[in-house]
Amino acid sequence: MRTLVAVVVLLSVLAGITGAAIWSGAYDVAARRPHWRPVQWLLTTARDRSIAAHSRNVTVPPLDRPEQIREGFEEFDEMCPVCHGEPGKSPSAVRQGLNPPAPDLADDDVQRRYTDAELFWILKNGVRMTGMPAFGDSHDDDTLWSIVAFVRRLPRLGAAGYAKLERDLESASADHDHHH
Repeated sequence: MRTLVAVVVLLSVLAGITGAAIWSGAYDVAARRPHWRPVQWLLTTARDRSIAAHSRNVTVPPLDRPEQIREGFEEFDEMCPVCHGEPGKSPSAVRQGLNPPAPDLADDDVQRRYTDAELFWILKNGVRMTGMPAFGDSHDDDTLWSIVAFVRRLPRLGAAGYAKLERDLESASADHDHHH
């Protein structure tokens, strides 16, 4: 019984200190400073466990059709480089100011961190307090899967491959505009 009382008192004191730090404004929410380590651990663990749990029942379709990958590139190129960067280019001012930083999706370690189902879930639902928007209301599932298909190929592209895709997209757009 004493142990239970001690645990309840300890938790109450911790909750009081936490509440006081929040209420007083002592906890600094500025994006220019990192979170306190315990807060960073808590937020990162909550994010990763939530994404894993909520994406568990997502069925992954085939992600290898060239037109699907091309569509994914077009969507990615329009929406994602400002935060996630693109091969061969310096980070944008937005990317440099994000906290937590947006992952470099061309990085092999980042690629291993998330499954295809998790990437889809993130695209569809976004992630609170990270700057990652939810695209599920503005994009259908097929389009979101095309972005996943492209992102999976991003590490192998490199700067030259990405630049070629950009030129091809610009050329196709110019040809389309010229014929109207």
